[in-house]
Amino acid sequence: MKNKIIHGLTVFFTTLAILSILSTCLAATDIATPVPSPPVRTRTISTASVSGSGWFLCNGHRDSFSISVLKGVARPDGWNYAPQGYANYQIKLLNHVTTGQVNSLRIWRYRVDSIDGGNRAVIVGLAQIRVAGDARNNWWFRITLKIMDTDQNGFMIQLWRPIGTDKVGGWSFSDFDATKPSTLKLNSAPFYQVQGILKGGTISIQQ
Repeated sequence: MKNKIIHGLTVFFTTLAILSILSTCLAATDIATPVPSPPVRTRTISTASVSGSGWFLCNGHRDSFSISVLKGVARPDGWNYAPQGYANYQIKLLNHVTTGQVNSLRIWRYRVDSIDGGNRAVIVGLAQIRVAGDARNNWWFRITLKIMDTDQNGFMIQLWRPIGTDKVGGWSFSDFDATKPSTLKLNSAPFYQVQGILKGGTISIQQ
């Protein structure tokens, strides 16, 4: 009887030891199993660029511009957001007296596209307007540049006042969220628009 009890205890403790070893091995296996990392969202920096300076004649005045825009985060909608650079535009009389000036406060986005017979760049953002020493901020600007195979290179600027999209020439500054393109609301008619063919200067549009 005594031997049976000893044999039973031996079998019992042996089973416990085996279970303990198996549990340890399984725990080690769980620890060693790598946990997959969440996908990393990468940002694609654009290699496009727009630069140049020049002048053209329009409505009895001599307008000039200077632009340099590059990089930015490329998105599927074709725009490059938060780029580096600036855009300046001046309205001058023929005697070179400056009557108005537009300086970019923030370039929100830009895009470069191939068009029939050349390339086109569109640059948009917030600007400060200076007229007769009076400075006003948060106007919206859109600049369109074209380089054509015929050497008829063009420049156009459009401006909207921050007075609400329901008013002619206005846009809704208070509704705009730079992280949400759908919040950009412009009246269909700009407050100011001028365009012309360059009489001097150069434009570079790189895709």
